[in-house]
Amino acid sequence: MKRRKPLRDTRQASTELPDGDGLMVGELLRQTVRDQIKANEPPEVAATYRRLIAEGHDNSNAIELITVALAAEMYHIMNEQRDFDETKYNANLRRLPELPYESDA
Repeated sequence: MKRRKPLRDTRQASTELPDGDGLMVGELLRQTVRDQIKANEPPEVAATYRRLIAEGHDNSNAIELITVALAAEMYHIMNEQRDFDETKYNANLRRLPELPYESDA
């Protein structure tokens, strides 16, 4: 008897991206962070960037860490069908370099 593949859970489809699209989303989020730093809007992003640099992180790593905080918030927006939570985002920025999912554990 031939084994069937399990059916895909369509409830997870909103967070799954076709190959290559995840890379584009990541770059879009990194560019968003760079733009926020340059414009100092919101100011918490630029302040977090300066703090991470002062703590010894290089430019690329500081951008990546802030991008993780933004990506975590975007993930929750999509999965919980809710609006952007500025308070939670800022709390995640303050905790960096601890990653958002590490503090949720």
